[in-house]
Amino acid sequence: MHTVRAVASVASVELPDTTRRPVPPDTTQRPALVPDTTPVEEAEAKPTRKTTLLTVLAIAVLTVSTLLLYNVRSR
Repeated sequence: MHTVRAVASVASVELPDTTRRPVPPDTTQRPALVPDTTPVEEAEAKPTRKTTLLTVLAIAVLTVSTLLLYNVRSR
């Protein structure tokens, strides 16, 4: 009764899917993971005097603040 007839003379146009971004060509094949084998120099491996002093100072500040907070809480 209520059927829609398709018109054969009208050409259908398909538009490209623009909802997703196109895949970049460099992501289609990923290179294998290779471990970093660059040698580390001795100077980079050892902490400097400044770094050591800052670390000791930070530990001292945290220790003193923890002891003070514990002392205040225990009263």
